[in-house]
Amino acid sequence: MAKDDRGSNRSAGEQERFVRSFDGVEIYVESVGSGPPLVLCDGIGCDGYAWSRLIPAFKDRFQIIHLHHRGHGRSQPPPEPNALLFTDLGEDLLAVLDAFGIERPVLLAHSMGVQVILEFALQHPDRVAGLVPMCGSFGRPLDTLHDSDFTGSMLPHILWLTRRIPRTFQRLWTTLLDTELAYNYGTYIELRTWRLRYGDWRPFFTHLATMDVPVFMRVLEQMSQHTTEDRLHQLRVPTLVVAGAKDRFTPVRLSERMQQLIPDAELLVVPGGTHCAPLEFPKLVHWRLDRFLRGREIEGGLAG
Repeated sequence: MAKDDRGSNRSAGEQERFVRSFDGVEIYVESVGSGPPLVLCDGIGCDGYAWSRLIPAFKDRFQIIHLHHRGHGRSQPPPEPNALLFTDLGEDLLAVLDAFGIERPVLLAHSMGVQVILEFALQHPDRVAGLVPMCGSFGRPLDTLHDSDFTGSMLPHILWLTRRIPRTFQRLWTTLLDTELAYNYGTYIELRTWRLRYGDWRPFFTHLATMDVPVFMRVLEQMSQHTTEDRLHQLRVPTLVVAGAKDRFTPVRLSERMQQLIPDAELLVVPGGTHCAPLEFPKLVHWRLDRFLRGREIEGGLAG
């Protein structure tokens, strides 16, 4: 049974708290707004940068709950290094729903979080009112990163190196990632810089630099192995898939395939959007999300 631990009110309708998950890991959660519940799930190495424009746009009508994955942000890493499976992250999500008394929210996810919510919806179909996977994949995204399997093929060697020289690798990781060089390189290879403010994506690098390398690598390894592709046809929940037409991290064809495999799923392809399409084109994404929530009569039927 999940235990709700240490709550603190920040202002009316805004709250931070920790939720104790199935294995004792403390999961950090922030909640803002009131109304039907929307739950936000991050990508790997993230602590919320992807939602910086969505939250202000929807908090007046919805209760928005954002959790940090175990080993990310303010959430604890697991005592058992192998307890970083997507089923473990799903159990954290379940603990959060129980602690907040939420029966059936709409789950929104970005990047790796897409794998988390798809697995969760398959494991707990009675606890989901809707799915909004954004700029992610149903499985093994390293095999298609930049339309190549190079990263996936190199992962075993990278994992070996991090285990061989863990302290040196951690120092290099911490030193190099929170730099303008890392930010500029990441921006150059992926993003539409004219669509973003400096503060939109820079926090990703700041947070990533603080992460424990073994935790990051273990989650990355799970990403490379996990897939729900052969089970997506089992989903019976309203779904809106959001993709960036220029996304090189998770190419648009993966979202198109996801939409085909999930019964009655809808698809928004953001013209010119990259892996950060929700930040680059917030008005379009928010308009389509609002239409989805209203049109499928999800908003009125959400159980909080």
